[in-house]
Amino acid sequence: MAATGNFMLMSDQHIHECICARLVELHDSMLTVTLAGQIKFEATVPVQQFLTGLFAEHKPQCMIVDCHDVTFVDSQGLAMLLQVHNACRAAGSTLSLRDPSPFLRDLLRLTRIDTYMQVV
Repeated sequence: MAATGNFMLMSDQHIHECICARLVELHDSMLTVTLAGQIKFEATVPVQQFLTGLFAEHKPQCMIVDCHDVTFVDSQGLAMLLQVHNACRAAGSTLSLRDPSPFLRDLLRLTRIDTYMQVV
């Protein structure tokens, strides 16, 4: 990761064999993480540790997870996103899912998670 003042850029860090972080940006008090791949059972712990680690390190007011290139999420992946969301809320921050793939957008709508978590 390279940090420059209030901006940090990291690209293509493999979190697990099925998912990577394509880009991480920190600007002011907003942390944006772009994920690509599949969030399934075996990847949930590494993804959760990655996201909560970034959150703990930078303490943003808002954490945005860009999900445009997330092609699959299973029930454990959804549960993990909810746990990260709850951890952010407990710390007085917000978590938003940005631009979910069509698969993920439908899944969030069917499970009604989009009524609980901000999806933009």
